[in-house]
Amino acid sequence: MQPDSALDKEALLRGNSCYFPDRVVSMIPEALSAGLCSLKPGEDRACLALHMWFDKNGRKLRHQFVRGLMNSKANITYQRVQAAIDGSPDPEAKPLLDSVLKPLYGAYEALVTARTKREPLDLDLPERKIELDRLDQREGVLKVGLGLTGIAHDDVR
Repeated sequence: MQPDSALDKEALLRGNSCYFPDRVVSMIPEALSAGLCSLKPGEDRACLALHMWFDKNGRKLRHQFVRGLMNSKANITYQRVQAAIDGSPDPEAKPLLDSVLKPLYGAYEALVTARTKREPLDLDLPERKIELDRLDQREGVLKVGLGLTGIAHDDVR
């Protein structure tokens, strides 16, 4: 995205993508958000990546930003990753369990340990999901468990 381009100005006005029960208002046009900027398994995507190194206690040792190409191997939700870690991998998660998911979960556990030692305010609030009926009227509000997503918005220092 070029600075001060029409796309840049529109993205700045929106600030971020907003997820509503019945639609998404993307920060960028759908042609980009659902196409070139979307992680599709098996397709190369340009990226700005952050490599982070942690010790076994979850203390960050160093970091490095790099430009690169990434290739997603699967489209797996947090819930499916949690099920795989808990011993019930689905066919898409199973081949990634030992080489990708378990090492990432090990890093996650080290970060949780470090976070616990910092004694942050931990509200442990469940995510809420709004259910709509066929007429897009609110039918109910469900509590959704956190699982692996519980650390997603934490500050890692």
